[in-house]
Amino acid sequence: MRKRSSTLVVILVAGAAILARTTVSVAEATVSQLLVEANRDFTYRGQPINPRAVQELLTWISDSLPGPVSIDLAGTWNSNRYFGEFARRPNGDVFIDLKTAQVVPSGENPGWFAYRRLGTLASGVHVVETWANGGGSGVLTSLLLVRFVVDQEHTSGERRQRLLMVRLGEEPLGDRYGGEVVVKGNTVSIPADRRGGAAARTLTFDWLK
Repeated sequence: MRKRSSTLVVILVAGAAILARTTVSVAEATVSQLLVEANRDFTYRGQPINPRAVQELLTWISDSLPGPVSIDLAGTWNSNRYFGEFARRPNGDVFIDLKTAQVVPSGENPGWFAYRRLGTLASGVHVVETWANGGGSGVLTSLLLVRFVVDQEHTSGERRQRLLMVRLGEEPLGDRYGGEVVVKGNTVSIPADRRGGAAARTLTFDWLK
């Protein structure tokens, strides 16, 4: 009986070790699949990337440099921090009315935010056009460069695989920019605003590998 008990313990321990290794492998495979999805469709678990997460990577108009430069996409999924009602509109923009993301005092308008992925550079970096309205007539338009990467962190005594959206740059386009940006190879062509303003320019990103 003792020999059988010892054998049973060994089997159980070995089984637990195999299960633990299998669980890690499944988790890593899932993150790898989410990376493929994000690069292909600019979505996370079948939904558009949360626009509040995209907005978080933009530089405030009152500042010269950004704050956060990467977002853990798992933390934007059904979370309180990034709560809000958003959807993809028929024109392809992902739009959020910021009144749905916060408690707004009567009579105040926090504005809205929208974005659209324009394309992907040859390096795999995504070029995203963004529109930010703070409740007035202005609509600040920018280009945001992001890349999706997989890394890991320590949390609650365990190693966790995570999918990050990393900011790689930003190009302001001005208030209510009216041109059609073209992404080709490692260049971004920005036509002159139809309403006047900045001249046409082409940005080259060969340094992004």
